[in-house]
Amino acid sequence: VDRVAARGHARARMAVLVLLAALSIGRGIYVLTVEADRRLVQVSISEGPWRDAMTWLKRQPAPLHVLADPFHPWKYGVSVRLAGEKDVLLDQTKDPALATYDRAIAMRVGERSAALENFDAFTSADVRTLASRYNLDVLVVDATRVFDFPALYRNGGITVYDLR
Repeated sequence: VDRVAARGHARARMAVLVLLAALSIGRGIYVLTVEADRRLVQVSISEGPWRDAMTWLKRQPAPLHVLADPFHPWKYGVSVRLAGEKDVLLDQTKDPALATYDRAIAMRVGERSAALENFDAFTSADVRTLASRYNLDVLVVDATRVFDFPALYRNGGITVYDLR
């Protein structure tokens, strides 16, 4: 009798698990196909000033070395490297992870992190020093920040300054 009861409980548990799995899969399919505004994966970059600036940057001759907020991927949703197809001095969302694989990279990421620590408070002199030290070509910043460099590109939210 105990074996019969145990098999019944095991079947009931299995039925509950199968039902939960089916509901989870069904919800996933619904979210990915029906609710377009709640996509799990987005193939294109969201429209806006950042995307426009990155499109402009992508059209510029390579190589072009960019100074941008080290946390720009968090702020704008996509990195300069991906959207603008240009190298950036530091991407704090990716570079520290790469640093775990190589001591030289770790040292470079640490040095650059320290150099960009107060990025939000940088003056034109600070930017000029970094541009000279790291051979940077352009500065990409929020349009509310004004520097005494020639502007190469402006839109409603982003300005690209020439550091050469």
